[in-house]
Amino acid sequence: MAYLIGIDVGTSGTKTVLFTETGEVFASHTVEYPLYQPQNGYAEQDPADWWNATVTGLKTGLFLFLMFLRQYLLSMPRQNLLQCNINCIITNF
Repeated sequence: MAYLIGIDVGTSGTKTVLFTETGEVFASHTVEYPLYQPQNGYAEQDPADWWNATVTGLKTGLFLFLMFLRQYLLSMPRQNLLQCNINCIITNF
């Protein structure tokens, strides 16, 4: 099964969604960030906030997917080597 990741970088936050190939939402995560107002009538944002929110969203989506995959593999007998590899990935995530 194929998956698609969508990232929406907005004014108040970044939303990351992991979709299945049929368009169903598998996982989603939103990270909010501040709007800086250094003086009246001004509004600024820090691009580092956008970047950090995007990375956090991708990591969270990947982690949720790996947890699903781990649970799926643990339910299948005779997959010991692959289960070990997935456990190592999740532990070091």
